[in-house]
Amino acid sequence: MTLDTLDGHPYAVPMHYDFDTPDIYIFTTVGMKAQSMDVNPAVCLQVEEIYVLKHGRTMTVTGRSPFDLT
Repeated sequence: MTLDTLDGHPYAVPMHYDFDTPDIYIFTTVGMKAQSMDVNPAVCLQVEEIYVLKHGRTMTVTGRSPFDLT
Protein backbone atom coordinates (compact mmCIF):
# COMPACT_ATOMS: atom_id res chain seq x y z
CA MET A 1 0.00 0.00 0.00
CA THR A 2 1.20 3.53 -0.69
CA LEU A 3 0.46 6.38 1.71
CA ASP A 4 1.86 9.81 2.49
CA THR A 5 3.96 10.15 5.63
CA LEU A 6 3.05 12.83 8.15
CA ASP A 7 5.55 15.16 6.42
CA GLY A 8 4.05 14.51 2.96
CA HIS A 9 6.51 11.97 1.51
CA PRO A 10 5.31 8.82 -0.31
CA TYR A 11 5.49 5.71 1.87
CA ALA A 12 5.06 2.17 0.47
CA VAL A 13 4.42 -0.65 2.94
CA PRO A 14 3.27 -4.27 2.84
CA MET A 15 -0.25 -4.73 4.24
CA HIS A 16 -2.57 -7.57 5.10
CA TYR A 17 -5.86 -7.19 3.28
CA ASP A 18 -9.16 -8.91 2.58
CA PHE A 19 -12.05 -7.97 0.35
CA ASP A 20 -15.81 -8.30 0.33
CA THR A 21 -16.93 -6.78 -2.97
CA PRO A 22 -16.97 -3.83 -3.34
CA ASP A 23 -14.99 -3.13 -0.13
CA ILE A 24 -11.31 -3.82 0.58
CA TYR A 25 -10.28 -4.18 4.22
CA ILE A 26 -6.74 -3.45 5.36
CA PHE A 27 -5.34 -4.60 8.69
CA THR A 28 -2.79 -2.70 10.77
CA THR A 29 -2.06 -1.65 14.33
CA VAL A 30 -1.57 1.85 15.67
CA GLY A 31 1.69 3.26 14.29
CA MET A 32 3.07 5.16 11.31
CA LYS A 33 0.69 3.51 8.78
CA ALA A 34 -2.38 4.20 10.91
CA GLN A 35 -1.31 7.78 11.66
CA SER A 36 -0.67 8.47 7.97
CA MET A 37 -4.12 7.16 6.96
CA ASP A 38 -5.74 9.24 9.71
CA VAL A 39 -4.08 12.45 8.45
CA ASN A 40 -4.46 11.73 4.71
CA PRO A 41 -6.94 8.95 3.85
CA ALA A 42 -5.88 8.79 0.14
CA VAL A 43 -4.35 5.33 -0.43
CA CYS A 44 -3.16 3.12 -3.27
CA LEU A 45 -3.14 -0.67 -2.95
CA GLN A 46 -1.24 -2.92 -5.36
CA VAL A 47 -1.74 -6.70 -5.31
CA GLU A 48 0.45 -9.09 -7.27
CA GLU A 49 -0.14 -12.75 -8.01
CA ILE A 50 2.79 -14.65 -9.48
CA TYR A 51 2.03 -17.99 -11.16
CA VAL A 52 5.50 -18.89 -12.34
CA LEU A 53 8.55 -16.80 -13.08
CA LYS A 54 7.58 -14.05 -15.59
CA HIS A 55 3.86 -14.94 -15.46
CA GLY A 56 1.32 -13.37 -13.16
CA ARG A 57 -1.03 -10.46 -12.79
CA THR A 58 -1.17 -7.17 -10.92
CA MET A 59 -4.10 -5.08 -9.71
CA THR A 60 -3.80 -1.47 -8.54
CA VAL A 61 -6.65 0.29 -6.74
CA THR A 62 -6.80 3.86 -5.47
CA GLY A 63 -9.29 5.17 -2.96
CA ARG A 64 -9.86 6.60 0.48
CA SER A 65 -9.47 4.89 3.82
CA PRO A 66 -12.18 5.75 6.34
CA PHE A 67 -9.60 5.06 9.07
CA ASP A 68 -10.38 6.07 12.63
CA LEU A 69 -7.80 5.84 15.43
CA THR A 70 -10.46 5.82 18.15
